[in-house]
Amino acid sequence: MMAGKKLKPEPAPVGRPTKYKPEYCKAIIDYFDIPAIDSDGKANDPLFIINFCLSIGISKDCLHKWVAKYPEFNDAYSVAKEKQKQLIIINAAQDRYNASFTWKMMMNMFGWRDKQDVDNKITLPPGLKISFEE
Repeated sequence: MMAGKKLKPEPAPVGRPTKYKPEYCKAIIDYFDIPAIDSDGKANDPLFIINFCLSIGISKDCLHKWVAKYPEFNDAYSVAKEKQKQLIIINAAQDRYNASFTWKMMMNMFGWRDKQDVDNKITLPPGLKISFEE
């Protein structure tokens, strides 16, 4: 160390410490890893991200910050979302969920859209001409 120069102390972190724990990666996958039907043969209710968040004491905004900040949690979140989607699709395909509600749920949760293919090519009969004169 050079004479006369003092080292500046590291600044203390600002804000509340994160509640993130690496074990939440497995926890979120396990939360969504349920069979489509229960032991009584009834459809399991769809699971929602907010319920997982509440189970570990965080907000949905906090969870999305973790998804952005921790690559391993981002991967686990993606797997959990696929498991969530699979549960809904299986039960909907077996008419265990209300179809119109399921469709709206998939649109909101997974960005599904009702896309229509439109053919805007017009084929004129032979000999017919179109003019755009005034």
